Amino acid sequence: MDAQTPPSTKTAALVAIKRGLLLYWALWCSVIFATHAIFELKAFGLIRFADLPLLSSSTAIYGAAAGEHGVWSIGVVVWEGAAAVVFWIALRKFRGRKSSQTAALAAPFALAFSLFAVFVIADHLFLNSAYQAMHLRIMAALSVSFLVVFFLPE
Repeated sequence: MDAQTPPSTKTAALVAIKRGLLLYWALWCSVIFATHAIFELKAFGLIRFADLPLLSSSTAIYGAAAGEHGVWSIGVVVWEGAAAVVFWIALRKFRGRKSSQTAALAAPFALAFSLFAVFVIADHLFLNSAYQAMHLRIMAALSVSFLVVFFLPE
């Protein structure tokens, strides 16, 4: 936008960009949550399709029991669901930095970032370097989104 664009138009455009980022992460976390919830339903025999080879193959080198996989997986699904919910809440409330509550806006980023930080550590512990790079890229995207939403002036 050039110097002749009215401030209200610039502000509206920047708020739209920030809301777009929140919408993206809300949708993305929702899809990840739904996918992993389906995997869990299959693991408990409640549905007959889907496959959950990632966790089993990643932890197989340590001889983790199937029950441990279930507990870890349920924890991840709950964490992902919580992140999705708080991203949707932040999107609904966000109308610009001046009108938003900082905690409501920071919570989804904190939840999602901490989830992927745990994934990166687990990737390293379970020698799963193929997924560590992907998890690091997601963390980087979350970090950039956080910086745009919080620090890009309106």
